[in-house]
Amino acid sequence: MSHRLVISSLLAAVVFSSSESARATSTAEDVYNTVDSFQPFGSGFQVSGVLAGATVSTGRFYFLGNESLRTSCERFAVLAMSKPGKFQFVITNPDANPVTCRLALRAP
Repeated sequence: MSHRLVISSLLAAVVFSSSESARATSTAEDVYNTVDSFQPFGSGFQVSGVLAGATVSTGRFYFLGNESLRTSCERFAVLAMSKPGKFQFVITNPDANPVTCRLALRAP
């Protein structure tokens, strides 16, 4: 009986530690449900909009590594502004330099 208890404890520890490490390695994201404005700057851009889970608009500056990344992010932001409620504008690794952007289709 104690052998089963030891094996169960070890199994629980392995499962718990692997879920903790998966959470620790997950990528941080800023997810905007709406985008109110997109302002490009030399080495980045500023986005104003409502983050997922928030109720008020907020603005944040993001750094980019090059012009082509900013152009891609700008296109995604404009598309999110032109179709409110259809897309989410997602910034991956918001505290990193450079960030990456993507557009996510919202579930109907």
